[in-house]
Amino acid sequence: MQFNNFDKSVTTNVPPIDISKNYPLFSQSLSCAGPPAFDASIRANADVNAHADISLGVAAVGTIVPPKLTQFGAFVGLDADIRGSINLVGNAAGRADSGKLTLYQALLPTLEFPGLLTVGPSFKIFGQATADVGVGVNLKVDLSYAVSGAKVVYPPAPGTKSTGIFIPGNAPLKLAVTGNVASTSVATAQLTPRIDLGLSALGGTAKATVFVNLDSRSTVLLNLNAAGNAAGSIKIPPGNTKGGAGASVNGCITAGSALNANVGTDAKFFNLFDKSTSVSLYAKEWQTFQKCFAAQTGKQPALSTSKSTITGDRSFVCPSWGSSSLVTVI
Repeated sequence: MQFNNFDKSVTTNVPPIDISKNYPLFSQSLSCAGPPAFDASIRANADVNAHADISLGVAAVGTIVPPKLTQFGAFVGLDADIRGSINLVGNAAGRADSGKLTLYQALLPTLEFPGLLTVGPSFKIFGQATADVGVGVNLKVDLSYAVSGAKVVYPPAPGTKSTGIFIPGNAPLKLAVTGNVASTSVATAQLTPRIDLGLSALGGTAKATVFVNLDSRSTVLLNLNAAGNAAGSIKIPPGNTKGGAGASVNGCITAGSALNANVGTDAKFFNLFDKSTSVSLYAKEWQTFQKCFAAQTGKQPALSTSKSTITGDRSFVCPSWGSSSLVTVI
């Protein structure tokens, strides 16, 4: 019977999305006896300035009885300028992890074939900062990139291809640390815009979420020595009000970044796709900074941006370097 079959498609352009906001990620503080007494703290926040133009479309073919989709396709078009950075400031020793936080969330216009298929889209931005520090630090890492002409088709099918131009940002790393302190410290920053398509078909017979992930992250590793005023160390220039006389930084600093864009799903949807159905749109890792100063010898350890190197629990403690000011490194 012909009325039992359906073949539907719909597309829409989403109103432009614009975001300009600072988001706190974590903040911890404690009082230190000294002498002199002072307050130690560590905090991280994310600055996000983003513009996104999104278009959406879905097509479905199937039967009402039995309830079944025999063909399905989702389309996402995207042009975006994501300008983001994460700032870490602290003078306490220890470990902090914000966990994955939802910084921004907006529901997009619903696409619907009444009684057959409902698609509830949303746009989200997730952020996370982790730090394991044994030195005073003021750090700013850039997580910016642009997306031009991205066209995503899911699930992948013969004759279709997901494409797009992804351009990582190149803003310089900014870093200042306590001078004359020995420490191995690491900080990781992550910013992940994501488009979700929540699918519900034939009265809830099948449900799944298709996602487009745009993950930008950066990791900074510090291997510092308490080498005093060794030749070649970074010293406070005359007239700089930060840092004490003779303050210097000795050791190695390495920073790496990564940008990964991919498409996937969280569940099986009829026999059309499941968690194993994924599409890589872009994947690149690169070193943004590497330099050794003064007495540090040997090879700097390889730095991976694929995951945080922070594990276990370690509470914050008052720093051994007291309330010393910072040396600007980069």
